[in-house]
Amino acid sequence: MRDRTERQVHAALDDMIALLDRARSLQDELGSSQAEETNRRLYILTAATILMFPATLVTGFFGMNTGGMYLASGQYGTIEAGIVCFIAMILTWVFLKLARLL
Repeated sequence: MRDRTERQVHAALDDMIALLDRARSLQDELGSSQAEETNRRLYILTAATILMFPATLVTGFFGMNTGGMYLASGQYGTIEAGIVCFIAMILTWVFLKLARLL
């Protein structure tokens, strides 16, 4: 009677271990599926951002009203504003490099 009970307990434990392994396998598969979907959506977002960059840059630069800006009393207000934008861009890039974010 004792041997039979031990066999049943061991069989139940083996079944539980097999179920636990199967659950881990399914969880890993679900995680990889979600990661793949996220990567696909990020790729689409990145492609759309890259495609819209030139239009955003042109409309942002040429849409500036430089009439009342600092150093805009002369005829080169837009050029001076462009230089300020370029310097801000370089400073941001240097900051991101130093912070190791880029």
